[in-house]
Formats: sequence, structure tokens, C-alpha cells
Amino acid sequence: MASGTAVKNTASAATASQGLQTSATEGETEPVLTVTVPMKRTNGYAATRIDLTLNPEQAQKLRDVFNGLNAKHAVLKNGRHVDTAREALLYLLENLK
Repeated sequence: MASGTAVKNTASAATASQGLQTSATEGETEPVLTVTVPMKRTNGYAATRIDLTLNPEQAQKLRDVFNGLNAKHAVLKNGRHVDTAREALLYLLENLK
């Protein structure tokens, strides 16, 4: 679960109670997402394929991320443009620091 999230202009009582925060970036016309997620590497099996069913809220958020990446002409490490929601997820995973 995310330990901190910053999304411009999308604060709510529910997110505030979870310790999630919002921030505005001056000059930005689109929301900017910053997520802090704890990560821990293990030496076990790592799935290389997943099948997901999203609820409507998750689906809309993924579409928003895809639209933003596509509008900025984001490119995956393999050189492909982010042209699908699947590629938007791959882009997010590739860019975890």
C-alpha cells in the first residue's frame, strides 16, 4: 500500500485520514502524481504475467494515467510509445526508483 501520495487538486477526507497528501505544481495544467511505495526485494519467484479485473474507479485512474503519458509521448525502455493502458502500467513499473 502507498505510504504517501501527492496528486494535484484531488484531496478528500478519505485520503487525508490515510496519511495521503496532495500538492499543487505551479504552472501545471494537468494533475501530477507522486507515489511513495515501500519496496522489498526477495529471492523468490516473481510472476511475469498477471491478469487483472479493475473496478470502475481503478479503471478510470489507469485511463487517466494512460491519457497523461500518451499526451506527453512517453516511451518505454524498448522504444515503444505508450499507446495502451497495458503499456502505461509497464511504464510505471519501468520507472520505479
